[in-house]
Amino acid sequence: DLHSFPTRRSSDLNAADLSRRAADAVEEIYEGLSGEWCQVVATMRADAGDTAGAARQFIEAGRRALADGAPESAVTLLERARQLGSGHLDGATLADILEMLLNAYAEWGRLDRAFELADLFGDLDTVLTTTQRATLHARLAWVCDLAGRWSDGVAALDTARMLLGPDPADEHAALIDSIAAELALNAPAAFRSEERRVGKECRS
Repeated sequence: DLHSFPTRRSSDLNAADLSRRAADAVEEIYEGLSGEWCQVVATMRADAGDTAGAARQFIEAGRRALADGAPESAVTLLERARQLGSGHLDGATLADILEMLLNAYAEWGRLDRAFELADLFGDLDTVLTTTQRATLHARLAWVCDLAGRWSDGVAALDTARMLLGPDPADEHAALIDSIAAELALNAPAAFRSEERRVGKECRS
């Protein structure tokens, strides 16, 4: 009789428990979670209710997808991480996600989505540091350059410079200067002169 076999109660071993145990096992067997295992474990962590652990793995999977030249997949993974971590991500992690999303949308050719994402920057003043916000505005300037929105690019660089102040760290100054050089190369003369003017004012 099938009914005579002992069974575990669902409270003893439910779906969340199984997902957590499976994720732990995969992480132990496949150290570093190469290939698609990172995304698999992220999904398992989400099913287990471990939103923080799932978000971390989705971020890493998105980072790898972007590095592998798969921006559309990167967007899907990073947006899932942002959704799972909503209200719980620290500033550094959120800034990292947003910067990668800007890059992924640009590489995917979905500049419209990148600008929609940038609309959120104004709501993050209390979450991100000034340096993190400056980096995002600098990346936005790069997206503006790709889209041919040079005046917006100049404005984004202006914001980044103001946030960094008169004596930015070398790595941040280098980022600003490289994007400013791209704008100066690609923008019409009127915007090139405006960029030079804004740059001089921010450095004075």
